[in-house]
Amino acid sequence: MESIYLALSLSYKKLDMVKPNAFIYTYTSTDSKEYNDLGQNYFDSLMRYLYSLDDSNLVVLNKDDISYEKLRGASSNNCISHGFSVESDYAILNEQIDNDYSQFILKHNGIKYPIRTNLLGLVNIYNVAAALATLDKLGYDINALI
Repeated sequence: MESIYLALSLSYKKLDMVKPNAFIYTYTSTDSKEYNDLGQNYFDSLMRYLYSLDDSNLVVLNKDDISYEKLRGASSNNCISHGFSVESDYAILNEQIDNDYSQFILKHNGIKYPIRTNLLGLVNIYNVAAALATLDKLGYDINALI
């Protein structure tokens, strides 16, 4: 449901004056009703918004997303990626999802950080990785966050 609000806000240019410290885009869901209803208009609005950001705005993208290359092309130089792709700036490795927790390794600059969370599922692994990558890039101590 949140994506419908983002889509409408982008379409109506309500976010044009909002320049965040960090903008995280998790994934493009082509299966959702919102995407099918808004589709290209939403994506075009998202691209326009990304083009409006500059190097003072951190952009965090999911490297595994089907739209990654296009979104990366619209982003400033201050852009990082996360995902299961080993080429991601923050690579997710060895994920394990249990009944009570999810765990994975987050690898950045050759350092492997073991992560364990009560949040379950792949979507939440992506979300935790995106949050940690964002905060790390903004100068927070990743070890303290973990």
